[in-house]
Amino acid sequence: MSTLAAGVFLLILVFVLGPVVSLIPMAALVAVMVFVSISTFDWTSIKISTLRRTPKSETAVVVVTVGTVVATHNLALGVLAGALLSAIFFARRAVLRLHQ
Repeated sequence: MSTLAAGVFLLILVFVLGPVVSLIPMAALVAVMVFVSISTFDWTSIKISTLRRTPKSETAVVVVTVGTVVATHNLALGVLAGALLSAIFFARRAVLRLHQ
């Protein structure tokens, strides 16, 4: 529910208050984004013990997504690469289950 509310609020900001939002300095928006990212990140997810328990396919999806974003400086391409790899792993798992 909170994600929906945040999305609707952002939609209203962009379409209704676009001229006002465009006055906010980019540095301030970046600072808010960095703060939210750091505070919502699950820092235990990068511990070695957690990574050993995580399926290799999930780790591969994260590595490909982050690697694509860093290499291309394009979040959309990173998300696309991660989603495609995730779909491939899901399809492989589904096919393997059908043949069991």
